[in-house]
Amino acid sequence: MCSLSKEDKDIILDFYFRCGDEETINRGRDLVAASSEAAILYAHLEETLTQLDSIKYEPCPDNLVELTIARLTLAASSGQTQLEKLLELEGQKAGDNAPQQEPVGRVLTSPKWCFRESLLKMSSMAAVLLITAGIAWPTLQNMRQTARRITCTGHLGNLGSGLARYASESDDYIPYAAGMGASQWSRIGEAGSHTSNPFMLLKNQYAGAEDFICPGHANATPLKVRPEDLASLQDFACRNNLSYSFRVLGPMSDKRLSQLRGPILVDMSPVFKSFCTQSQSGPVELDDELLKSLSNNHGRRGQNILSTDGSVQFVRMRLVGNDDIFTIRGVTVYYGNELPVDPGDIFLAP
Repeated sequence: MCSLSKEDKDIILDFYFRCGDEETINRGRDLVAASSEAAILYAHLEETLTQLDSIKYEPCPDNLVELTIARLTLAASSGQTQLEKLLELEGQKAGDNAPQQEPVGRVLTSPKWCFRESLLKMSSMAAVLLITAGIAWPTLQNMRQTARRITCTGHLGNLGSGLARYASESDDYIPYAAGMGASQWSRIGEAGSHTSNPFMLLKNQYAGAEDFICPGHANATPLKVRPEDLASLQDFACRNNLSYSFRVLGPMSDKRLSQLRGPILVDMSPVFKSFCTQSQSGPVELDDELLKSLSNNHGRRGQNILSTDGSVQFVRMRLVGNDDIFTIRGVTVYYGNELPVDPGDIFLAP
């Protein structure tokens, strides 16, 4: 196996951080897919940047630089006063009772001047470090967000590949639980629930448990179960095992993959978060905030969407065409069992 050239490594880095042009990104994607060494380098980048999630950040005050300089100035003033007292005591011990007139030539070489100059340098360095940290931290945060989006894109891509293989071996039908029309899509952990549909990809080993996890989803945990025990399960153990919302199909919708259009899996819906955490005690009524919110998986900056053609795209809006993918047309109050009447009405939940 040939080692990667510097140009190849640069292309992989550009692809990882999505900082090159479209041609470079496509070259990087092809290189990672074709070369095991490139894939290993890509995996190492992902593993390394994932460790940044453990960093806890507390925003610094806007006036932190001014406060630091003020405290250093106060320390310099206090130190200068102490030094003057010390020099005065030394003069008294020498028997010099006359008023102390410090020669002009001594001012530039006295300890007082050196001390003042050192504190001035310290103040300047502290200010530079604080300003540099303030500039660098947003860049680091953006890198973390980019790494999470890329990892999420890869997971959804794996699910898209698994979905295509499932359909090709199931007469073109996607996973769809029997009796779904009578079941609430907000339920989990039981036969016929909505989340049991994507679970069939895991159960039949068309995808791995990690593929159902978005790294930006707080408290997400892959389902831990031995492959031989999957056959006895009907659904994920809890909502934290699934970071994505699956398309809800109505009674008139075609269940064949080749006949479906648009999104089929997307970062978790921001509308039904209360259903997902099982804290819902009543219906969800849409308001202005719920109608505007984007997925929490990526800090409400947007969401990755897996379409039925296998493509994955990060979008910063909820509309596909003129259709809000997180709601059903004309429905403003949700109890968890609503189904779209129009087959063209795209609805992903919970």
